[in-house]
Amino acid sequence: MSRALNHFYANIAVLDAAGTIVDVNNGWRLFARENGLDDPSCCVGHNYLDLCRRSEASPGFIGDLAELLEGRRVTLAHWYPCHIPDGRKRWFVVIGARDSERITLAHLDMTPLASEAFFREIDTMGAEGLASIMRF
Repeated sequence: MSRALNHFYANIAVLDAAGTIVDVNNGWRLFARENGLDDPSCCVGHNYLDLCRRSEASPGFIGDLAELLEGRRVTLAHWYPCHIPDGRKRWFVVIGARDSERITLAHLDMTPLASEAFFREIDTMGAEGLASIMRF
């Protein structure tokens, strides 16, 4: 990983063309530890798309990520919930970009920018409703 990527606020994963996580930055590693991931590699070597399919990722995001991996799109961005078991609500945006060899995904915690009204509104929509209006 370029040391420069370790200075970004985002949690960053770099994928190869097949979707395998080939590197992550320090933010990703810290987030993984703080959220109980019991994997010393922080998922390096795992297929990101497969991990998403086994998680609660929205079908819209999974479809856009598949298109990014296939080269049918060069960028993606999606909002998604990442709530903590203690009841605190968190919202992230993932921004992805593709070059000729790699896909870079940056996850940004947008919770500090969200209002209580935002949380109430999206709670009523559910993840798929939110994904349908927040995809860009």
